[in-house]
Amino acid sequence: MTWLLNSMEESVIANVVFLTTDKAMWDALHDMYSHEKSISRVFELYERLFSLKQDGRAVSDYFASLKGTTNEILLYHPLICDARTRKTQWEDFLVAKFLSGLDNNLKVVRDHLLASDLVSALSNALSRVLRVATGSSDSSSSSGTTTESLAMVVRGWGRSSF
Repeated sequence: MTWLLNSMEESVIANVVFLTTDKAMWDALHDMYSHEKSISRVFELYERLFSLKQDGRAVSDYFASLKGTTNEILLYHPLICDARTRKTQWEDFLVAKFLSGLDNNLKVVRDHLLASDLVSALSNALSRVLRVATGSSDSSSSSGTTTESLAMVVRGWGRSSF
């Protein structure tokens, strides 16, 4: 365990120093730094994929960018036959597409949802965005009200939670 701690930066050590086994330390590091289930990374990749254009580059450069992006998507969503896992991958894709298509006035909501990884299903994402969008249109659309609404939604609270 000492060699593991000696190879880490101070900011990382603070998160794992009290763990008692190598496995516990590796598992904690994996959970903290792995992006294998990160909806925010999937969102970034699909957004990059759908906005990718040749833009005056050589066709081979454009193709390399396309291929590199799709290969990275396959790291997070490998091609598999398991229906349950495939359904989860599809749901991640739909959430990413839904959030990427939101108007700019909901960008803060989108960014907070992606940062918190609270959206596990499309209906969940819709519900959280609607709570903020409806709350801000019902009020005089002051930024304080929108921020307060956003804070409640990100925490999992909202009108229907009481």
